[in-house]
Amino acid sequence: MEKERQLYDAFVDTLLEKIQDGSASPKELEIVMNFLKNNNIQASNKHKGLAELAKSTMNLPFEEEDELPVMKRIK
Repeated sequence: MEKERQLYDAFVDTLLEKIQDGSASPKELEIVMNFLKNNNIQASNKHKGLAELAKSTMNLPFEEEDELPVMKRIK
């Protein structure tokens, strides 16, 4: 069981290092998100970064009356 714990810790440390130094690729970020999801880890509504992300999405370059393209359903 000790080897599994070491492997788990090394995996987490590697992912965290890549995120912190900004070298994580989009695929690695996807792995991180899946890892968090698989371990039922979620940020609370009070998380500063999550609040800033939600706030920044309010500044997207779209007007309310702009229509988004409709995807055609493929049969």
